[in-house]
Amino acid sequence: MKDYYIYCIKDEFADHYYYKCDLLYRFIQAYQEEKNRSDLALQFNYITSHFPSDLIVAIKSKLKKSYSYKVENEGVNCLELISKGRCLYIYIYKEKMILKCESLHDAETILFPSLRGVYPYLFVIGPLLNEYGWISPDLNKFPLIEKKEVLYSFL
Repeated sequence: MKDYYIYCIKDEFADHYYYKCDLLYRFIQAYQEEKNRSDLALQFNYITSHFPSDLIVAIKSKLKKSYSYKVENEGVNCLELISKGRCLYIYIYKEKMILKCESLHDAETILFPSLRGVYPYLFVIGPLLNEYGWISPDLNKFPLIEKKEVLYSFL
């Protein structure tokens, strides 16, 4: 199983960094590698929101409305979900959520639809180098390029 780290990014920063996720990725990686640096810790706490202690309850309530799943083990900050032969472990801490699963496809089918209803701006970092991005947000919530802007030019 692979570990994926999920961070809740505040709205104003998600809007600004949606198309600059490489910067957000490098910053979070730097913070994770040097947690003792107070400047990085202050910046990290400024751009992220903490996950509430009752998130497990919110996830379970959203899942009940969507489709069948089975809760194998449940703790204060952890949950094991099984759906259609796929297994997913969720560990929730104040600053991040750790997701253990075989693939992000499993997470997309079991967990992400429920999380989108609670948090629209979630950033995930995977175990491989440069494996990161937004958890398929509702694109209507992010700024789009105006029609008068172009992404190419003529010479």
